[in-house]
Amino acid sequence: MPSKDLTIHPVKVDKKRLGEIKCGPILPCIPHLILCTGHVKAGKTTVYNNLYLNPDFYGDHFDMKVIISPTAHSDEVNTHLVKIFDYVIDEVDEEAIRSVFKDIEEDDSDMKWIIILDDIVGSLPQPKSGKLDVVSEIATKYRHIGNENGEGKLSMFVAVQSFMYLTPTLRNNCSGYIICGSNSESELKALSQGLSYFGGTEKKFKELVKKSRKKDYDFLFLNTGNLTAYRNFKDKLWEPENK
Repeated sequence: MPSKDLTIHPVKVDKKRLGEIKCGPILPCIPHLILCTGHVKAGKTTVYNNLYLNPDFYGDHFDMKVIISPTAHSDEVNTHLVKIFDYVIDEVDEEAIRSVFKDIEEDDSDMKWIIILDDIVGSLPQPKSGKLDVVSEIATKYRHIGNENGEGKLSMFVAVQSFMYLTPTLRNNCSGYIICGSNSESELKALSQGLSYFGGTEKKFKELVKKSRKKDYDFLFLNTGNLTAYRNFKDKLWEPENK
């Protein structure tokens, strides 16, 4: 019997149909799922206002912008954002999220959408055992939302007060993490256990967190696509030795 070639070969893909937009060497491309953690007043709102309003980041790349947050209107930092975004939803429930998601799925144009979900993960009703919550469910397929011309219509930014609120599904589909503010001992332990592939060990990850904090409102940015860690979006702190 002749030997068989059991090599796994790459599948040829028309990259144009992926709907990807490169945004430089540091930021995740579009579409993306960015997860942001930090306690109250740690700077999460300031971060996403910059990311999705400033043209130096993603400000000019999205045609439809949505924020779903119980503090969308009451947070003064959002003063400009709520005037510019197309959907501002502060009465948060699963039905509201599913309704917006349905609008995106039914949109057959080439428009790019961004949804910001701020401080709602962990407050939504927990599904029955074995089922995903609505945000995690969307995260499993956001990248493939599109039309007959291709996918890549939807990007997501999810802000939470604790890393422990992030489900395994959200973490597995994440394009990048933004770690804001100071962290309690238990929070830092959860972060280092879950993200020690940056740095290589839990101890070295904690050192990255420390190095990222030089001034008030500094943050640690982790790009999961190229496994690179930065202080803010500027100073490279770590990358794999064999990169």
